[in-house]
Amino acid sequence: MCADFVIPFIILYFLFKEELDFNKAGVILFVLFFSGIAVSIIGILEFIYKGNILYEHFFQNEYYRIYLSRSRIMSTMMVPAVLGTYLMCCLTVSYYIITITKKRIYKLFVLIGSGLILIAILFTFTRTTWIAVLITAIFYFYNNNKKILTVFMVFIFLLLGILALARLNPEINNRVRFDKMMDYLAYGHRLKRFPLTAKMIREHPFVGVGLDNYRVVFDKYYSPNKENDYSLKIPDNMYLMILGESGIVGLGLFILFIIDVIRRYLTALKNKDQNQRLLIRTLFVVFLGLLIHMLSYELLYWTTPFFLFLLFLGMLSGQLN
Repeated sequence: MCADFVIPFIILYFLFKEELDFNKAGVILFVLFFSGIAVSIIGILEFIYKGNILYEHFFQNEYYRIYLSRSRIMSTMMVPAVLGTYLMCCLTVSYYIITITKKRIYKLFVLIGSGLILIAILFTFTRTTWIAVLITAIFYFYNNNKKILTVFMVFIFLLLGILALARLNPEINNRVRFDKMMDYLAYGHRLKRFPLTAKMIREHPFVGVGLDNYRVVFDKYYSPNKENDYSLKIPDNMYLMILGESGIVGLGLFILFIIDVIRRYLTALKNKDQNQRLLIRTLFVVFLGLLIHMLSYELLYWTTPFFLFLLFLGMLSGQLN
């Protein structure tokens, strides 16, 4: 998966696991938050002016015209799903920064930055990101500050209600209308990938069809139908992708790994001081958000989410140790 980037990121993971201390982790979170503000501003301007100068003049993006016609922002991240994943991480990090910031003027600045990130998340019209933002906020604030959680939830649903009532691009309206969402879940291409992956596993139960081979063998298992769009020859679900390409063994080991991280997280909460618990909770909630995003696209095949996954996993492991 992302073979060109595997070795340096594995090295990065172990480097953070052994060497990253409390202060260094905090610096990385601050840098991520401020970069998230910049990325959000670019995305908001893209939504307002219906264009992105980066893809118009400097970088090639094969998805640009597709998503531009659908009024879904990409900013610097090529596609809305990746942008949503990145900004979800930035927004969650902002909870930590707001909590540890003492001066009101700085808190106000962080709140404004968080608001910009949240607006950009809404303009991605990535429903999995919306769900991940709600779940991570509940997980983060439920035991810490229920008042903040209540205000946050009301604000989110108010914005979603405004978007649902607004006269936007018809495709956007379809993404925010509940009945259209249910139709997509029932009849969309994602549901068809479950029986397709099951066929792969019946033939290759233990080790799957091999890494990066899902698209290669797609037509064989999708027959007698044919999928002409190469970009759709995926399950749009990282767990199904791991199952299809790595088999029962690969997915089983991945799930066991996640369970071990959760076990160590719960143990660490009992043995750390308050500041360390806050940082550990932040890192774990971001990790949880990334796991949620894996349900809707092949997250580990995109460079930025793959980097974020290993980055936060490494930082979390360092704090848990």
